[in-house]
Amino acid sequence: MTSACKNLLENAEKKVSKAINDNVFQLNQAVTLVKKNYKKNLLYNFLVVIVLLIFSIAGITYFQNYRDGISIARQKAEEVLETERVKLENELSEKEKQIEQNAVITYKNSKAFREDSCKFVANNITKLECGYYLFKYTKSEDIKKWPQIKFFYKNFLEDSYIDYKKKKSN
Repeated sequence: MTSACKNLLENAEKKVSKAINDNVFQLNQAVTLVKKNYKKNLLYNFLVVIVLLIFSIAGITYFQNYRDGISIARQKAEEVLETERVKLENELSEKEKQIEQNAVITYKNSKAFREDSCKFVANNITKLECGYYLFKYTKSEDIKKWPQIKFFYKNFLEDSYIDYKKKKSN
């Protein structure tokens, strides 16, 4: 019985030793795997942190440049608008001048201008300047053709012309 007990004890010892050795072997494999994974995970985490840091810096730089770009674009747009506004004002002032000149030319060629001129001369005929210009621009054919104009020319306009010349020379 002792030998059977001894045998049983030895078999039990071998089984326990084998079970412990198997478990220790599996534990060693698990520890080795954990160490490998730990190093690999640490490397991956480090790379992810570097990539995130690079993207963060790039993103911040992009947004700052975007903001700067927007402000520069706004300034350029304002400059272009100001230039266009000045150009448009110049064109409008040139067109206004042209319209004014056309209006003056149209008025000078109209009956209203002749009527207004005649009214001015009639209302200011006693002023020396009007007499001077009437004497200067009255046509000699009209003086010869109309005796009344000749009388007016010789008696009134000639005296106005002489008086105007005297005042101008003083």
